[in-house]
Amino acid sequence: MPFKKAIYFFIIFLFSGKMCFSIEIDLRNTAGGKLFLDSLFNKEDGISLLADEIEVLNLEISSPQVKPLTLNIYLSYFGSLNNKYNFHSISERLTFYSLPVFLENKATLLQYLAIEDFLNLRISFARQKLEAALFIYQLKRKDFEAATIATILSKLAFVQQQKETAFQNNSLAIKAYEHIKQEPKLINSLFWQTNLFYENNQFKEAEDMLLKRVLMKSFRLADRWSEMQAYYQLGKNYLAMRKRTEALWFFLQARELAKKMKSKEDELKCLLMISKLKVKEGNFSLALSDLKEAEKIIISNPNFLIYDIDLSGQLSDLYRIMGVSDQRQVYSLRFSQLKKDYLN
Repeated sequence: MPFKKAIYFFIIFLFSGKMCFSIEIDLRNTAGGKLFLDSLFNKEDGISLLADEIEVLNLEISSPQVKPLTLNIYLSYFGSLNNKYNFHSISERLTFYSLPVFLENKATLLQYLAIEDFLNLRISFARQKLEAALFIYQLKRKDFEAATIATILSKLAFVQQQKETAFQNNSLAIKAYEHIKQEPKLINSLFWQTNLFYENNQFKEAEDMLLKRVLMKSFRLADRWSEMQAYYQLGKNYLAMRKRTEALWFFLQARELAKKMKSKEDELKCLLMISKLKVKEGNFSLALSDLKEAEKIIISNPNFLIYDIDLSGQLSDLYRIMGVSDQRQVYSLRFSQLKKDYLN
């Protein structure tokens, strides 16, 4: 899978006089993204799936409902309104919208400008504009907008290996979603917080958040997807804590829910993690059986090829342990090529 260029999707929907846009940015070819990948492939523990980690580099930015005035500002920026307000530069426009009555419009314009920076891989400039927009939304007590931007900034900081900033921004998002009682968004932010704990080796904090907050909310909302993800995350967490019995139990629970919901991708992830456990316990034939089942899922679902790097790496290691040199060589070469594609 060559990743020579960053891939962007910029989708605009016009509906009932309003506008909705979503942009997905691949950070792999940014300076921070390349450093992140280097550190990822140099990890020695090999507990997490590489695919789970790489997924963080896909950053989604969306704004569900943009008012017509904001759309006019956006179009004006690209020269479509013939300088309706006689603005001759972006700085003049930003100065005008600094008036208290227009502050929210300034924040929205800053978001649009940040998107333009993202599209041109000017990540640091985009981040500065999002930080400025976040300040305005906090000032105007716009919790939903503030939480949305804080989440993006948290993920950017994580990729750039600024862990404290990532925690601070996501904690802000959690508080904002709690305040406006946005439960689904809150659960996503809690999941991200557990991931930050996990990556920072704060396994006890991750365990507490998953058991006491995420799972409780999932049960109350009858949210089976969140319940399944919580089981999966707990399995990863206990595996890192070397509590293999607990890890296996939670991975099995997650896989069972994945089967019930017919989520092949989540079942695949569970199989890959369960096989890691079985290798550690010396159950090589059972681990191989799980990996072969995982391979069938990947072959029949081209959208899951991102997991091929994990499958190839695990099969290469397992065949090495089992002394099957020809198969080891096949999967070792495949893993090396996939790794090269990511890093180049």
